[in-house]
Amino acid sequence: MPSLSDKEKHAEQMKLVRHKDTRIERLVDWALEGEGVGGYERNARIFEDKLVSNKKREVDFYFEEKQLALFVHGCHWHAHQGCKRAYFENSDVNHKKKLLGTRARDKRLMQKLHERHFRTLIVWECALPDVKSKKFRSDEELRKMVGHEKTRLVVKKATSWIEGQKIHCEISGDFYISS
Repeated sequence: MPSLSDKEKHAEQMKLVRHKDTRIERLVDWALEGEGVGGYERNARIFEDKLVSNKKREVDFYFEEKQLALFVHGCHWHAHQGCKRAYFENSDVNHKKKLLGTRARDKRLMQKLHERHFRTLIVWECALPDVKSKKFRSDEELRKMVGHEKTRLVVKKATSWIEGQKIHCEISGDFYISS
């Protein structure tokens, strides 16, 4: 069991982790803009969800006219099943529990959105170029990745899906699921 000081250190480190306006979210935002896709609101609070928590649920990109919710998920933080970036080996039991809880919460949120006739799209981090290094701390360096082959492919798939009628889609590094 970690000492109190280790827990406090961990808590301080976790406070530094961004929960919105992440690099991958900004990359997707700029790439969508570059393709002329508009009509969305970033980090929109769309409905209160008592089952998930007592706060309004946020959607990374909300297209109100199309009743569409687009999420950009980090593979580790959202426990992307079968993905090498969703590593658990070095995680303690509580951290694994938290990650698996996030996956379960995400599933409940998708169900809630579908019940309310929302269409949902998840873009997984592994589908995009890796922008975790310090090199991409500046927006200037990050913006260069908008033209990257992986980014263009993701936006092409996302744009095609947005214009279609399918209920749910996930875009990841290994596969493209639409239903």
